[in-house]
Amino acid sequence: MKIIELGKTNESQKGIITKKIKKFLDTSVFFKKVNTRQVIKYGIIGGVNTVIAYGLFFILITYNFHYQLALTIVTIFVIINGYFWHRRWTFRSKSSRFIQEFFRFNSTYFVTYIVNSLLLYLFVEKFNIDPRLGQIYSMFFSIILNFLGHKYWSFYDRGKA
Repeated sequence: MKIIELGKTNESQKGIITKKIKKFLDTSVFFKKVNTRQVIKYGIIGGVNTVIAYGLFFILITYNFHYQLALTIVTIFVIINGYFWHRRWTFRSKSSRFIQEFFRFNSTYFVTYIVNSLLLYLFVEKFNIDPRLGQIYSMFFSIILNFLGHKYWSFYDRGKA
């Protein structure tokens, strides 16, 4: 496979790249089984959760909390609120394995928390971006990672697969 320099692609190369991306998205297990209703519900719950969490983060930063401590406090809130709503409404889990599901949910958030924390550190310490803006950038990646983690790990129903 050739490496194509950015800005120097011709139309046929763009068409090939577009076809390969489309083929990947059409055949990828992550996108093949995505339920539109779940995406909408996840967006609603996630959106409300994100707005509240970001508001709390903003307030904590304004009152001189360290950005990593603020992120930790916000993550705890998001875990508690998110688990209840995503289990009941978004993914409609009826699993009797509450403990296993809760562990998976928390492990998904733990991975996301680590990624978010590292990105926030980079934005604040390396790029000198205000933590309030850096968190907005970090949340973009967190939202996608969380949806995929919850769909295919936290609330994955092997009986439906």
